[in-house]
Amino acid sequence: MKRHHYARLTLALLTLSVGGMGYAATWQFHQSNDGSEPTKRHETAGVVVDGSFHLIGGRGKLKPHECLDDASGNWQTKTQPPVELNHFQPVLWDGKIWVIGAFNGTYPDEDIVAEIYSYTVATDTWQVEGTMPEARQRGSTGAVLYNDKIYLVGGNTNGHRNDENGGSVAWLDEYDPATGEWTVLDDAPHARDHFAAAVAGNKLVVAGGRRSDYPQTNHDMEVAVDVYNLSTGEWETDYDDIPTQRAGTAAVSYDSEVIVLGGETTSTAAEATVEALNVYTKSWRALPDMNIPRHGLAAGIIGDTLYAVAGAKTSGGANEVDANITETLLLSDDSLTDSDGDGLSNNAETTQYNTDPDKADSDGDGLDDGEEVNEYGTDPLTADSDDDGLNDQDEIDDGTDPLKADSDGDGLDDGEEVNDYGTDPLKADSDNDGLNDQDEIDAGTDPLQSDTDDDGLSDSDEVQDYDTDPLNADSDEDGLSDADELALGTDPLNSDSDNDGVADGAEVDASTDPQDAADYPGSDDGDGDSGTGDSGTGDSGTGDSGTGDSGTDDSGTDDSGTDDSGTDDSGTDDSGVADGDGNDSVADGSDDTEQNSSGGGAAWGLSLLALPFIRRRRRYHNF
Repeated sequence: MKRHHYARLTLALLTLSVGGMGYAATWQFHQSNDGSEPTKRHETAGVVVDGSFHLIGGRGKLKPHECLDDASGNWQTKTQPPVELNHFQPVLWDGKIWVIGAFNGTYPDEDIVAEIYSYTVATDTWQVEGTMPEARQRGSTGAVLYNDKIYLVGGNTNGHRNDENGGSVAWLDEYDPATGEWTVLDDAPHARDHFAAAVAGNKLVVAGGRRSDYPQTNHDMEVAVDVYNLSTGEWETDYDDIPTQRAGTAAVSYDSEVIVLGGETTSTAAEATVEALNVYTKSWRALPDMNIPRHGLAAGIIGDTLYAVAGAKTSGGANEVDANITETLLLSDDSLTDSDGDGLSNNAETTQYNTDPDKADSDGDGLDDGEEVNEYGTDPLTADSDDDGLNDQDEIDDGTDPLKADSDGDGLDDGEEVNDYGTDPLKADSDNDGLNDQDEIDAGTDPLQSDTDDDGLSDSDEVQDYDTDPLNADSDEDGLSDADELALGTDPLNSDSDNDGVADGAEVDASTDPQDAADYPGSDDGDGDSGTGDSGTGDSGTGDSGTGDSGTDDSGTDDSGTDDSGTDDSGTDDSGVADGDGNDSVADGSDDTEQNSSGGGAAWGLSLLALPFIRRRRRYHNF
């Protein structure tokens, strides 16, 4: 039910706003107070410690460790690392800068730096903390810190190559700097190198990068965004692709966004592009381009200011950015800032949506304003966008449509189904009986019970096929349930199917045929005979077979023997009742009742076999 077209539309509008309305904030060149400058370099990295930007490493000969002190505005030189470090991402933990998963050496066959280095800020010293497991060693990785654990993702085991000796990997590992314990986690959906990772909230975002394969190192860019949920331990892939495919990027996090800066593509010039992914809306927006295109750069945030330092201006590394060209972008401008982390900028909240920029969920429905606008298209100012009695968050959780009052189209609003009737708002016919829930409510039947009167017929059968009463197990009140009548062939809407004056249920109790008017003792069969009906012919002058009983029995045998016609001389049939001559204990199949009954004696005889079952079902009735 996610409506990603809203997210894409929002991205398009935001992208247009960069060139149309413009941002109040733009990139500014930074000038130190004393004229100090960082050393030119690329494939470098940076990390912010207590308001100071530390610039470490870079390709080529060993580069100095330099630090921009925000308080003084000047660059200072620190102790350089013990070895050349390039293609890495440092993290800060416990007062130390940690470097794991770096390269050194020459292009394109760089060596993996297997050692885990750390720099203690207070003492300005470097030390070796351990070694990566041999089977997990690689460089050009992304590294982040979350809950005192370092997560290392992606990288390349073979410099800038992908061949039988190794290449890009999708590995994810957890390193505990306190204990040195190394844990292998599930691989990312996509292998990549030449990128930077970042954490926003509990989401580790992996965006940009490529699968380097010398000599065409820039031709296998990765457009997909992989996000690892650090709370659930699962990879998520339902994020919008990065708008600008590029590698050699830097990445930082700010509020609910991960900002990706610069990079290189298949073109000669590096990228000045800056784009931000909101981890709640899962969509991107454009920020102002840097003044100088650069890849292999370092980036960090001090307060609300984003810094871009060093890098190269063209693909490869020959054309490094001049030392004094450090740029900054103020992120606290309302057009860029999202104070409540809801996925909408402060400016958008106040000028477009009238939502509260300091309250992530303005209408209190459980969905952040950004989710409502960008993901679901619901109203961030109304808790129940479709006014169906369920708030938007509940509908999202339950799978109903927060923009459609009657999700299953059965005539009942979702709120009625959930709150009043207990029916399924995603299923028009909750009990699968052939009647939708609204029709059952209108008819008084139970939408949660397929056979409301428990007569053996579904409500739909009764209403649509037989016109019987789905609220009355015995529609004609004759002592037989509707299902039993259909099984016997009697009319469930006529209490006396054969119109003999005896209710069908009474006939079944007496083991007579409720479809034969001449079968019930004492019934009126239309001939004025108050005795046993015999299909209109009495025994006084004519035998059952058409021959009188005065000299010849019905089958040509005198009456002293067995009456083969099935009826004894006294007018009592042979259905197991003797007539006094001692020979009628078994009927011979030619009984006049069997020959003259309106429905056929054989059929009725079979129906009698069902009597035990019918009686068992008649427990539903009060007779």
